[in-house]
Amino acid sequence: MGCYCFCHKYNPEYGSNMNLSNIWYRIKDFVSDQRSRYTGNVVYTFQYDKALTHPRDYNVLLNNNLSWVYIATAKNSQELAKTKIRLYVAKKPGKKIIARTKRVDIEQKLYLYQKANLGQFLGSSTDIEEITEHPALDLLKNVNGFANRFDLREKTDLFQELTGNAYWYVVKNEIGIPVEIWVIPPDRMWVVPSREEFIAGYIYKFGSTEIPFDEDEIIHFKFPSATSQFYGDSPLFAVSGAYNILHSQQVYQ
Repeated sequence: MGCYCFCHKYNPEYGSNMNLSNIWYRIKDFVSDQRSRYTGNVVYTFQYDKALTHPRDYNVLLNNNLSWVYIATAKNSQELAKTKIRLYVAKKPGKKIIARTKRVDIEQKLYLYQKANLGQFLGSSTDIEEITEHPALDLLKNVNGFANRFDLREKTDLFQELTGNAYWYVVKNEIGIPVEIWVIPPDRMWVVPSREEFIAGYIYKFGSTEIPFDEDEIIHFKFPSATSQFYGDSPLFAVSGAYNILHSQQVYQ
């Protein structure tokens, strides 16, 4: 098994003392350098630090939400929106949970422990409890002044079904706590690639309006794409050939 060794030498940026803070910054710079070996070669040089062109015409895909496409996307997005969101905490021996919780029944615990993707969160915990009161739950319930939790989840899935992408703009208060979530149409949001950090941010475009967003202001949901590292592909795009034929037949009949 290989390993990386960090050897100390004087650097004016860090100072001469090899304290914990200096070690952290050296590791951070090292990780950034290693990451940039990949992120610096994902797109062409001229495409960094500017809005990356959409690989598909998302406006066309959104406008194709008709006929059987509408039936399928509505069914999927509405069923997902009905799903109850639960927040769990993994308990370790001797640790006290500073939140209002309730016990989880045995059947649900077995289900959670058997989920492979939860292993990193459950770790060596001996018990699981459900948190019933938390700011994150409040935010996902009271999304903003004009949308509720059903709207949030339905639109998020609907946009992914049609374009493969969905975006949340997370509004934060003066101390950095999220207080609102807004779903942004995917045909108006553009990813800005970064050579060092992979994603530098996002740009909202509508008409002549352009609004830049920092990377941590946007949550980007996307389905996997075989051709793009930054944008997703949708189920609708996968059957676009069949849809176009059927649509043309209906138009000219």
